Amino acid sequence: MYMAFLSLGGKQHTYYLQLHEQYGDIVRVGPNELSICDAAAIAPMMGPQGLPKGPFWDGRIPEAETTKPMIALRDKAEHTRRRRPWTRAFSTAALKGYEEIITKRSVQLADAVGQQSGAVDMAKWISFFTYVPRSKYSKARSASEKGYRYDFMNDLA
Repeated sequence: MYMAFLSLGGKQHTYYLQLHEQYGDIVRVGPNELSICDAAAIAPMMGPQGLPKGPFWDGRIPEAETTKPMIALRDKAEHTRRRRPWTRAFSTAALKGYEEIITKRSVQLADAVGQQSGAVDMAKWISFFTYVPRSKYSKARSASEKGYRYDFMNDLA
């Protein structure tokens, strides 16, 4: 019950750190579970194909949740099936293509936040920053097609 409380509060990692400081690199944290904090142990343990995810992931998603997030999928075939549409978007070439857009948006975000006075609600500004690239084909696109510049920061501020 204590581990559930720690996990719910996002503090499980600090508890594991304390255990490792007291007992070393390998600590038994459950009846069938070890916590290992030695990077050199990863390759020998995981092997070339890795290890399947353990039951730890089942308890992190509510049972009522009919569609699990990809990170929680333990079935390798289902994970592969759901990952396939995303593969091209995260290839090295695709990520390189995003660099110019992200650089522009980062400068725009820094400039906009720099113009604010007093306390700045960074959650709001980060939300604006992440929203605009996803919506680039909506309002901003129609504005440029009509021949004028759409300044999203003024619109959202």
